[in-house]
Amino acid sequence: KQWYQRRVRGPVWPSAFSSTLLIASPGNPTHYDRYFYDSNLNAERADGTRRINGVTYYREFIKNATDKVEYEVLTNVQTDETTCFVRASPTPIQVPNFANFTFVGKALVGVQTTYLWIDQARNSSSFFQYFDDVTTRFPVRIDGFDANRQETQLTFRETDVGAQDPNLFILPPALKALCPPPSQLKVHHN
Repeated sequence: KQWYQRRVRGPVWPSAFSSTLLIASPGNPTHYDRYFYDSNLNAERADGTRRINGVTYYREFIKNATDKVEYEVLTNVQTDETTCFVRASPTPIQVPNFANFTFVGKALVGVQTTYLWIDQARNSSSFFQYFDDVTTRFPVRIDGFDANRQETQLTFRETDVGAQDPNLFILPPALKALCPPPSQLKVHHN
């Protein structure tokens, strides 16, 4: 191993944090989401805007992996009409697994000095880059490249690491009234 590989501890995904994400992928409009994650609550949430069929919506997405349910609330920003979708979600929350990442060196993301890690999946066309802050070790950017899916870049801004308010992962009563009850959903296990 090179000297720098022995000295730099591998990346660690925060167990609870929120961050403003800049999400970019070819063919889709670049947009911001506010993302919330808490492993102790087994929940994640993303709030932001989306254009669907030429209409702009404010989107709230909440996944509760303990209850195996996802809520997606879309509010038309012009008419203020709101629709709720509920889906069974038997899969756990996806977080990066850094076991196969290799330290490459330091890199600049904007003006932020980061460590750069790469993962080239064997027998696959997948390739991932992960950048974490050299001081805080918080995530700064993830780049994903896959011949079977679109290229995606997530840039983390205004990251606050720490336990999240459990109320962030609960729909307010007025919104929950729009959604079909999760008890009516069928969870299919693969």
